[in-house]
Amino acid sequence: MAPFTLRCSSCAVVSSSGTLLGQGAGQEIDRHSCVIRMNMAPVEGYQNDVGERTSLRVMNFFMFNVNPYELPPNSQIMVWGLLPRKSHLENAQTLMRSLSAGSTIYGQTMQGEIEADQLFAEETGRKREMTNSWLSTGWFTLMIALEICQETHVYGMVPSYYCTMNGTADVPYHYYDSPWNKQCATYKDSETNSKGAHRFMTEKAVFARWAVKYNLSFHHPEWTIDRENLTRLDTPFVRSTLRRK
Repeated sequence: MAPFTLRCSSCAVVSSSGTLLGQGAGQEIDRHSCVIRMNMAPVEGYQNDVGERTSLRVMNFFMFNVNPYELPPNSQIMVWGLLPRKSHLENAQTLMRSLSAGSTIYGQTMQGEIEADQLFAEETGRKREMTNSWLSTGWFTLMIALEICQETHVYGMVPSYYCTMNGTADVPYHYYDSPWNKQCATYKDSETNSKGAHRFMTEKAVFARWAVKYNLSFHHPEWTIDRENLTRLDTPFVRSTLRRK
């Protein structure tokens, strides 16, 4: 696989959240020098809300829903989780042979995978594997964006307190999915699932810290960041693991 050299002055990281629906953020997103999307989130039919340019896609190692014919020429894809999983690495290599002209698949380095786990442990005080936690594609996407972008603007990603503050209001988990698959219901169920899950609300609380440390901001919705209380994570996942100690 080729070395990854993309560098951008200003990046739009486009969430797959249903929160983007109806926001009309497409033109604003496309004005950034690079546009980063997650997994196979579609553009066609949603341009008004999510834009139409794509500079990079960050995907999870499963890649089961990747149709090479849905990706335009010169697509750049970064996949996390490939290197520890030989069968998935072989699938990615097979897929690459079917991609359109100029397209490239990059694999997150083993050191990058290790650093992602270490960062989760440092930020939460909990080891990912010992708490059956799964890092999300959003986690890897922001790590990559903060590395390659001089400034990073995230669109459609909700803050950790969003589901609590909005009561019973909910939006689709993905803007392109069934409206019955709800975002907050998914977040709440995942946050304290001891059998293994993403810790979406906890990740968002960590991202608020990163917004203060780095050139990172959030749009549609805008985040209110309580700078005085960033040192303490108060999320369902953190509280539940504290009780189990």
